[in-house]
Amino acid sequence: MLDVPLVSVCIPCHNAENTISKTLDSILAQTYKNIEIIVSDNQSTDKTKEIVLLYADRGVRLVDNPPVVEGDGRVFGAFDNWDYVLSQGRGDFLCLYHADDLYDPEIIEKETNFLLDHRDSGAVVTQWRLIDENDHVIQLRKASRPFDFKQNKEFSFSELFDLTLRYQHFLNTPTLMIRKDVLLEIGPFNEEISISAADLDYFLRISLQFKLGIVNEELHFYRLSASHATANIHRRRTKVADYFIVMEHYINLIGHENISTAALNAHEVYLCKDRIRCAFYLMWRGERRQALTMAQQGLEWNNLRTIQGWKICLPGVMVYVALMTGLDSIVGCFLNWRFGKNK
Repeated sequence: MLDVPLVSVCIPCHNAENTISKTLDSILAQTYKNIEIIVSDNQSTDKTKEIVLLYADRGVRLVDNPPVVEGDGRVFGAFDNWDYVLSQGRGDFLCLYHADDLYDPEIIEKETNFLLDHRDSGAVVTQWRLIDENDHVIQLRKASRPFDFKQNKEFSFSELFDLTLRYQHFLNTPTLMIRKDVLLEIGPFNEEISISAADLDYFLRISLQFKLGIVNEELHFYRLSASHATANIHRRRTKVADYFIVMEHYINLIGHENISTAALNAHEVYLCKDRIRCAFYLMWRGERRQALTMAQQGLEWNNLRTIQGWKICLPGVMVYVALMTGLDSIVGCFLNWRFGKNK
């Protein structure tokens, strides 16, 4: 490997005409210059491809994610395109960046230096800040992520898994930089385990064999918008999040006895909170039986031993009471009037 390794910046996209130019401009403004930029279009129906082609003379390469053919084992969607664009990279290090986000001019340089300085790390990510559709930083309350470390850090699997149980998925996927040989060793994203949390599974698979690094600086600007894919998945969701499917898989894989009680308790509280959220939206949709079952599952007695547990369970108690007293129909009518019919 050279002292200045080639870095492939891989950008999967679908209908990104409103943001792809800003994303590419932020990548082209990087202080680290030994890069190639690949954009993989996933059957866009807008002007994304035409816009990307305007950057061809600046070294941006456009590829098309091949259409899914029945029986070829592929699942059409974001992760399939992520795998394809990463496969097109020729660099020693490969970045998976998003087509609707912005990147600090030093992100590639700092991630590259981290991997050069930490030979045991197979991949690295950075911290982030949230921006809106107009590129303005959104001042939200502090996200649940482990700020108990003040500098850059490497994580083993046991450290990473414990922190994920306590804080949920805090790794910033759209800043992933991975070594090419690690990518080949780990294999593709696994949508069979999860449709929307295959990235978490990917990080955990990496950390089973290699350390995972974090550059503890906010070098990425993560865009929130009405059309954002992740937001659309979670909007008014009535099924438990895929995140919990992935975590339960690894809990069973390594065994409850090998996980701290505090971490498992934190995980259980998050699961109950998610079930209560789903129960609310099921009630809103008029699916009373499913809502009642979900609310009962969310009201775990063990969580009522702490003030935090009561805070989490109180909305579930309200949903349960509404369902048991017949007030759910009144609540549903009010919500439909105030916010529109829940579909």
